[in-house]
Parts: sequence; C-alpha cells; structure tokens
Amino acid sequence: MQYSLRTLLVLVTGIAIVLAMLNAPLARIDAETAALIRPGMTIQEATAIIGGPEGKYDGVQGMYTDQPATKGYYPEWMGAKGVIMLSLNAQEDRVAISEFYPGRDVTHSWLELAVERLTRQQGGNLSARWRLVACPILLLLGLWIVGRPIARWVRGDTRVAHAIVGLIIGAVAGMLLSWSVVSFTLEVALCTLVAAGIGAIMGLFIGYIRTLPSLRRGA
Repeated sequence: MQYSLRTLLVLVTGIAIVLAMLNAPLARIDAETAALIRPGMTIQEATAIIGGPEGKYDGVQGMYTDQPATKGYYPEWMGAKGVIMLSLNAQEDRVAISEFYPGRDVTHSWLELAVERLTRQQGGNLSARWRLVACPILLLLGLWIVGRPIARWVRGDTRVAHAIVGLIIGAVAGMLLSWSVVSFTLEVALCTLVAAGIGAIMGLFIGYIRTLPSLRRGA
C-alpha cells in the first residue's frame, strides 16, 4: 500500500489541524481569567473575556469544588480546571465579584470534548444542521482514505469492499453523532441504521467511480 507525496502531505496537514483544534480550549476557565473580570463589568464583557457563554466546557459533566451553595442567579462556567462564578449587583446586570474554584471532574465525556473543540460550539451540542453536514464528510473522508487499501487487501470486488467500509463507517459516525444529543436508545439505533445505509450507498458509488478506469481499459 503506497501513498503519493501529495496524499501524505494532505493527511499530515489534516491530522495537524485536528490535533491543534483538539488542544485549543473553547473557553478559558482558570484563576487567571477570573482575575481579568473586574467589578462593574457587564455579563457580556465577562463572557467575551472567558470566551463563551456560561455553561459546561471541556467535556466536563460534573465536578467536585469548594464552591459554596447559592440561591438566585450566579452565572458560572465549568471547565477541566474548575469553576468561574460571578456574583452580580442588586440589578443583576453587572459583576460584583468574580471567583474561581479549583475542582476535580467526576464525570467526563471525551466525545463531547472532541465535538466541542472541533466544532467550536459550547458543550459539544451539535445542531441538526451540523450533524447533517458532519456525517457525510466523515463518510467521504473515511471511504476515500480507507476504502482502497481494504479493497486491495481483501482482493475482492472494489465496489463491495467500499460498500462494507461505508456501512461500518456510517454506523460508527451515526452512533457517535447521535449518542450525546438524543435521549432514547431507539433514536440512536435509528440514526445508526440510517447512517449505515447511507454509508453503504456512498461506498458503492465511490467504489464504482474507482473501477471506471479498469472497466474502460477492459472495454
């Protein structure tokens, strides 16, 4: 199995970009960032400093901290290092105190972390539009990179090999893209089956395109 220099360059560049995005937090939730938020700032200004709206980041679902129990509205941002919590003035429109509480996450989702970093959306919550865009892209990339080597390895029909690869990649992509955004296992199963079917069809199509040169030579 040999790849051209251009293909290797594209692969290395793509991997480097993905790794850089995975290593770049969407929000800066630490003591240094909390110190930059001054009394009198608006919530919008604090949000701009942190880098995203209040909520959970870095795939963290739950965390142990020394954060005191509170009543009322206290905007907070939870990340891998801890929690930034804002105390507001009486009108609840400006910051009174900005505090950071170090913590240890007890529940973590690596899938949501990856989706958040790659899509640059808070909490890894993909909209339906983004899921529809992401699934075909994953299928095409997987089929184009993995389909031909597997077809050569099995020494069988290129179209069938691509269809099998497409079915597997489609099932995995459908499960990953639906697992953390729907509530019922039935919906996850349906998304997986639909994506697997689409993957198989796309695999057959790509396999057919790749066999056209040999078919023409044979004719």
